[in-house]
Amino acid sequence: MRCVYGSSTEIDIKKAATEATKDIVNPKVIFYFSNEEHFAEYSLLIAGFYPDAIVMGATSYMCISGNGYAKYGLSVVSIEDGVDAVAGVIPEVSDDPLKYSNQVIEKYNQLGKKDNNICIEFTNGLLAAEEKVVMALNSVLLYEGVQVFGGSAGSADLEHQTRVSYNGIVYDNACVYCILHNESGPIHIYKENIYQPITGHKYQVTKADSARRLVYEMDDRAALDIFQEELNITSDQVEVALQKYPWGKDIGDDGVFVIANEKSTTDRGISFFARVHGGTHMMVLESGDYKSITKATLEKIKSEVPNPSFILVCHCEGRLKEFEGYNFVKEYSDLQCDMFGQFIGFSGYGEQVGTRHFNHMQTFAVFE
Repeated sequence: MRCVYGSSTEIDIKKAATEATKDIVNPKVIFYFSNEEHFAEYSLLIAGFYPDAIVMGATSYMCISGNGYAKYGLSVVSIEDGVDAVAGVIPEVSDDPLKYSNQVIEKYNQLGKKDNNICIEFTNGLLAAEEKVVMALNSVLLYEGVQVFGGSAGSADLEHQTRVSYNGIVYDNACVYCILHNESGPIHIYKENIYQPITGHKYQVTKADSARRLVYEMDDRAALDIFQEELNITSDQVEVALQKYPWGKDIGDDGVFVIANEKSTTDRGISFFARVHGGTHMMVLESGDYKSITKATLEKIKSEVPNPSFILVCHCEGRLKEFEGYNFVKEYSDLQCDMFGQFIGFSGYGEQVGTRHFNHMQTFAVFE
């Protein structure tokens, strides 16, 4: 696989798009990420530059690339050789994306390749739609052995709208996806969790509305009471603590997946940024030794795939904000750039791998 990378922090939008794409020659697939302020303009420009390519993007809290992490600007990668690809849009994801599964079947059949495939998707964040999207894609791709990998689009904060784009058209209620066949070999997926249980006690969800991402009770007690007791905090400390201490879903052999709190409810329940089903076992988490964990992840990837042809990173916005609080973003960015060289990524409100949607983690799709 041959990739061309570019980025720009130029204030002038056309200059930024031109600078970030100046080395692109013959693109098959282009992925790009930017802050939401100028995303629509970038989308039109890049799609206009390369009308014969698949052009797919998402808004991001930070632009992530081999040039570092930046809150403003544009990051682009052009895949120019070594892949076959098909792409499409699932609209109305907040409603019923499953009804568009036939479209996914048609796209997959057009690809005509049965191995070394991955479905990369970007979904609008803050719509509570990610689980529906994952279900729609996997209704077709799971049985074909195609792993779903992607993330929720990001924004500066919860007050700003997230956006995704396909071939110049911008969406605020959709999933854009690209099914890629890597001619160079397999694609490896990595998940990174920097959190650890505070007490290790597991609580079983006994009352929940999973469709609305609400948990009312654990072990037949109010979820917020349990959260408060785990942290030994007063009621006036709860809202701040909810933003700092996520929960872990114990998935057995699949490990612990991190779920971010959204807010408390009036009946002392908790709403989340991902679904939690009744019967799930949950643990309150805190940050572990994030410096050694992140370094170990990068070293593991480098040792197992020493010469990757392409790396796509999904780095949760909430986790990056935590890194900002630790003044760790620049240090981590330098480490990642030194380890990988060229790569691209984005940060949003959740990560999706396989059949799962979760938060506060970092995921990597690494192409041989």
